[in-house]
Amino acid sequence: MFRRAIPALALLMLLGACSADSGAPTSSIAARSSVTPTTRPEMSPATTAALPETSTPTAPYLPSGDLPPADLAGIAAAFDPFLESIGYRVTRGALIDRSTYAVDPTGTHLAVYVAPIDDIDLDRYAADLIPVVRTFLPVVFDQWKGLESFDVCQEPRNWDGPGDPPSLSLLDVFRTGTGGVPWQELDVAGLADLAAESAAVTLWVTGDVRETETWQALFNPGP
Repeated sequence: MFRRAIPALALLMLLGACSADSGAPTSSIAARSSVTPTTRPEMSPATTAALPETSTPTAPYLPSGDLPPADLAGIAAAFDPFLESIGYRVTRGALIDRSTYAVDPTGTHLAVYVAPIDDIDLDRYAADLIPVVRTFLPVVFDQWKGLESFDVCQEPRNWDGPGDPPSLSLLDVFRTGTGGVPWQELDVAGLADLAAESAAVTLWVTGDVRETETWQALFNPGP
């Protein structure tokens, strides 16, 4: 079952997706939301959508309406063409009723999981965080005015272990409070600072990724 644990203290208790280790996150990446851990229903694996490859989502290529596609097939069809350009695809996803974390076609929270198309190392996961974020933000809020919140997790490729894949990162964002965020300009350090300062943004990264040289260089870019 899926679990989303947003409060900083609850991060240590995660057992499902979006937790891959038991180590505490770096202080700048501590969660800032009041959402409590909840169980989420199963979502089926996605298939890669056979659509033209494009580097960045733009409104004319995305479904119209107040809300994004409600099911996995629709989410994959909307975003896989853009994710493929950075070597990823949608693996799970749905619209969610955030009060219960039940899948709901009229839910106002979009939950998306992505995984690399090919095998990559932990340094690459670190380097890919920002390209993944820029694929979805701010376009999910710009395109679908009824969407109130969104989260995306990086997952391992072709997970064959027990239970849900242990995610390597989680970004959880509310529309309210992030209207002026320059998502397309943020780097890792800027995203971590935003999460530390804003109650509307949560960033969590597994300890294995945080220990990589790539993450350390991105998180502490220097003068």
